[in-house]
Amino acid sequence: MPKIENPDESSTSTSSTNARTNAARGSSSNGTYTDSRINAWVTMMVLSMVALIVIEADMDHKHPDFQEQWSLSMSAISMGLGFFAVMGHAVGPLRNKFASSMIELVMALICVVAWSSVLPMLTDPDDGLAVNHNFQMADANLYFASWGSFIVALVLLVGVGKERGASVGKHDVFAQRWLWLIVSSLVVMGATSRMFGQVCAEDEKEDDQRGNDKLRFLRKVDSCTELKVGIALSVVSAVIGLLMVILMRFTPARIPIQKLGAFLCLCMMAIWGVMVSYMTFDGGPATSVGNLYFGVWISGILSLDLGVCYAMSFL
Repeated sequence: MPKIENPDESSTSTSSTNARTNAARGSSSNGTYTDSRINAWVTMMVLSMVALIVIEADMDHKHPDFQEQWSLSMSAISMGLGFFAVMGHAVGPLRNKFASSMIELVMALICVVAWSSVLPMLTDPDDGLAVNHNFQMADANLYFASWGSFIVALVLLVGVGKERGASVGKHDVFAQRWLWLIVSSLVVMGATSRMFGQVCAEDEKEDDQRGNDKLRFLRKVDSCTELKVGIALSVVSAVIGLLMVILMRFTPARIPIQKLGAFLCLCMMAIWGVMVSYMTFDGGPATSVGNLYFGVWISGILSLDLGVCYAMSFL
């Protein structure tokens, strides 16, 4: 007798096939992925435009230096990529070909690389446009627009990469938090290294000529030891985070690494608890608003969030 196909099974199979197709294309049937992605690209475009306007207004048009020209160029590229990505998600015929494609992944990677190269220039206390010689914000619009663009670019890169299969299965919820902690640790490492070079190595007479009150104050309270500790602990934090991401990506599923992750998370919470109390209180080097201040506090919050995540997984 011919086999009679069950309509429910056929419908279920068809629905499963459609769901897999939509997931592969990066957009669900109700457009959840596409809507969230296009919002991120719009944010990228707007923040890049703000940075572009501020840089163009503040730069020396007669004798622009390399940092100003490079920052202006990368801001324009980022804004352009954001515009084309928005069109790719908004225009129906292009959406299925563009969403979560290799093209979108490369565009997100270019934005990450662009802002990774621009941020050190804009926040350089010697020549940067966003931070002054006292390690404080010189232009809030440029400071937050550049950092916002970098963070959005990272979100886009992680999101597109995850949908293209660069995931770690059940450990995704932890891996994303470890990745953000690595980034914030590197920010703190860069900020403390730069401040150490200027506070502990530069000539005090030069700072007097430049009117650098912040550096004179830091020398007075002997912050060199605190900065050394900051550099060391931020490096340890980044290494631990990288180790956990590698383990979650390549360790077989049958090997339990969640307990190791929970233990290392406790170590991270201790590290950043020390960093917050040591660097941001009682005249520490991160008491003024800037890269180091935000980096230390964000890292502390991320480590706490990671700890809560691990705690919930054991309940």
